[in-house]
Amino acid sequence: MSELRPRPRLIGILRQRCPRCRRGAVYSGLVAMRETCTVCGYQFGRESGYFTGAMYASYAMAVPLLIVIYALLSATVARDLNILSTFALSVAVFIPFAPIIFRYSRVIWMYVDAAFDPNSPVRRS
Repeated sequence: MSELRPRPRLIGILRQRCPRCRRGAVYSGLVAMRETCTVCGYQFGRESGYFTGAMYASYAMAVPLLIVIYALLSATVARDLNILSTFALSVAVFIPFAPIIFRYSRVIWMYVDAAFDPNSPVRRS
């Protein structure tokens, strides 16, 4: 049987797929991650604290998004509000994006790690 060619990395990230085969889904629920890829057996979380680096990716996505939301609200809807009220409204608008950022930050971290260490452990059942 011929080996399937992996999809491009960007497509894998956007579809939240395994960094090795780019076919198996990383998440089984809204924030519940699978332990291993159902297609190739790639182990998603390698050791305790593995996803600490994902916090940096999360921060890099969350801060610009919050700034854009704040700018849009202060230029349109919240023109008459003070800075603190506009910021509070911005945070309220941002909250629904938090689970999305959480998911993508972990996937991005796994892709960065897989780029530097492509021969990571595989767990076979």
